[in-house]
Amino acid sequence: MGLSGPLFTWRLPWWPPDLERLARTREFRENRSAAGGWIERQFAPLRAVPWLDPAAAYVYDYGTSIPGRGARWHVMSGSILRVDAGVYALPHFYRHVAVVFGFDGDLSSRILEVIRLVEQSGWQLRLQNSRHRTTDRQWPVRAIAESNGAALGSWVGREKPPCLAQGGEGTPCSTQVVWTSRDIPDPNPAYTTLNTPPYILGRNVPDGPTWSDLPLEFSGPQPPVEIGDFAAPALESHEHAVAVLVELTYFVCWPGQRPRGIPKRLIPRPW
Repeated sequence: MGLSGPLFTWRLPWWPPDLERLARTREFRENRSAAGGWIERQFAPLRAVPWLDPAAAYVYDYGTSIPGRGARWHVMSGSILRVDAGVYALPHFYRHVAVVFGFDGDLSSRILEVIRLVEQSGWQLRLQNSRHRTTDRQWPVRAIAESNGAALGSWVGREKPPCLAQGGEGTPCSTQVVWTSRDIPDPNPAYTTLNTPPYILGRNVPDGPTWSDLPLEFSGPQPPVEIGDFAAPALESHEHAVAVLVELTYFVCWPGQRPRGIPKRLIPRPW
């Protein structure tokens, strides 16, 4: 009987990616700048509406290495010995921008107009029926029945969002429209938090794994962002408020792919 593989496998220690060195590369900086410009173009139609009054905004731009999403590759492979090396945590960089607008008038018609503008930019929106889920039967959105609610959207436009991706297909991006009104007696808890990922700087996972984070730009309230607090400046002078959030992953290295051109720390981790 023959052997189906090498007799011995030597796994070299994992190399953690160096996020700071990666963020200083020219290609990364150019792509990050393009990502910021692309997101700002999503808000341009809304800023041009005369009855929408921008009242507050936040920006989260950061990189993270998620432990456990690693990639190993063969350095040397023979009938006797195979040597494996790899990166334990693959880097991802995200940019989240949200703007809240105040407005007056009929809530339903105004929100439908905001949704139409967002959809004309290239998004497909559906009403939320829970905190992170939508109903497929309500597209396109034709009616607004609640004084506070939300819609989630995915990108279907022709212009491809800027993303440096290694492996995989597509560009992870999303949008969310959340609206509220002044003096709501019992707001729906499903629509009170902007859909910000829970792993930003590990604030919401104190008992989870150790995240390697690199904040590049942080302004505005700390996540998670409650729509009531975020919209407070708008509701001081207006009857209603609507917040629009755009999230873009502008650098991603998918699991199972050998990272190329990603700087690694000189001292490897012992796992």
